[in-house]
Amino acid sequence: MTTSADDTLYVSTDSFWEVGHYRRTVKRVDDGFLMCKELIQMIKERCDIESKYAQMLKKHSEEWSKKLETGPVYASLKSAWLGVLQEAEQQHDVHMEVKDRLLEQVTSTVKCWQKDNYSKLTLPRGYQTKQAKEADDSFRRAQKPWAKLYEKVNKTKADYHKACRSERTATFQEQNHRNDSGKSEDDRHKARERVEKCRDEKEKTRERYEQTLNEINSYNSKYMDDMRQVFETCQSAEQKRLEFFKEALFGIHKCQNLHENPKIENIYLNLRTKIESADCNTDLKYWSDNHGVGMPMNWPQYEEYAEDFHSIISGSAEQKTNMKKGVVAEANTIKLTNINLKRYEEEFKDYNPDLNSVNKKERKAVASCSSDGIMLTGMKADKSHHVSVASRSSTTSGGSASSPPISELHDNPFSDDFVENERAEEESNDRMPAGNSNGNGGEVSHYSAEDEWADDALVDDGKAGMPVKALYNYDGAEDDELTFKQGEVFEKLEEEDEQGWCKGRLKGRVGLYPANYVQAV
Repeated sequence: MTTSADDTLYVSTDSFWEVGHYRRTVKRVDDGFLMCKELIQMIKERCDIESKYAQMLKKHSEEWSKKLETGPVYASLKSAWLGVLQEAEQQHDVHMEVKDRLLEQVTSTVKCWQKDNYSKLTLPRGYQTKQAKEADDSFRRAQKPWAKLYEKVNKTKADYHKACRSERTATFQEQNHRNDSGKSEDDRHKARERVEKCRDEKEKTRERYEQTLNEINSYNSKYMDDMRQVFETCQSAEQKRLEFFKEALFGIHKCQNLHENPKIENIYLNLRTKIESADCNTDLKYWSDNHGVGMPMNWPQYEEYAEDFHSIISGSAEQKTNMKKGVVAEANTIKLTNINLKRYEEEFKDYNPDLNSVNKKERKAVASCSSDGIMLTGMKADKSHHVSVASRSSTTSGGSASSPPISELHDNPFSDDFVENERAEEESNDRMPAGNSNGNGGEVSHYSAEDEWADDALVDDGKAGMPVKALYNYDGAEDDELTFKQGEVFEKLEEEDEQGWCKGRLKGRVGLYPANYVQAV
């Protein structure tokens, strides 16, 4: 439906063409500037939500992981359960990435666009931006001539309507004078003259009114063209803003649409695999082998009577006195308890002190020669007096080590000579200066065979290993063990031994770690 220029003045609606009604379009320019701020604020609030949700997921995973470590869940079911918690940690990473992308991609883009397309006024007077003020000035210049004509039309229209009312009033008065017999002829004549005068005035005002209408109607087309030109400029700027906002909303959609994130698919594929790996038969067998009927047992066996050593104490005189009084011995005391000497000699007669051939975790395990053999307790070695469990190493003239049975060390361990010889040997070692040599020119060693084994077994040969990834956190209990965090990647240098330990290299350091704490990459 179209509206002609002649009908423009008579439209009673709140039309854009009326004087000053263009300001709604001008205000829209400022609204675009403010909407950029509102969009940025909305994105920041969503980022806060993503961050809080991610932190809640991480806290949930950490708390339940600790409960599982000390709880009754075990074996493959525990691994599957931990997979669910691992999914929460991975979701934490995903939602933190969503937050980062919203801030780095969408928010920064909106800020740059706002800065490029709007200039905020230093002292705003009715408008916030320079663009809105320029649009207002353009509309005012385009409407000013037409507004003057419109004001003139309203004035002539008011004059004409006033003249019409005056002429109507004069006509009524003249009729009353004519019908009133009490009025003189002179009064009737004056009434007729007044009517004629009002009619003349009415005609003059009507002519002026029609003339101004013709003037404004002839100017309407130019007025509409000028206003439309300014309006189209505002429309173009608004179109640009609307298209940008659409792109920005698509950017938000891309950041928040987790269905298109490949990490989500991998997270749930891995979770499904871990849950499917839970096997009741495996768990039942694990329990049977570790806590049930599948566990080994040292069944009672017949043992021939043999005289045992109930206490062999090596230390200073003061330490032996304290031991007799019930005082705990100091760190350099060696105590061997309940050792069957006869059975000890029989089982270790072929002992070879080459400790490099001994497995690391076998050395760390509780020493037991057989199901009914030797149990060693409370062993501590003095730094200058080393006693081997199986033998006391001695250097021959050719430089080779021998392993005589314990019975050959002293004739009678319970005699006073034995104790005195032990004390004399300790005092001699204490007086020996640093760097002193033995009879063959070899330097006296202050390191045990165990330390020598550790140095040789954990030497980095420089060979490349197989990359593995840590499934759990592990803190090395000893100096020769690696410490790593969940997710760290390092190299496996040797295969798993019978005790379940592997040799690996992490950040240039070689050490041992439990094999079931990692998986191949």
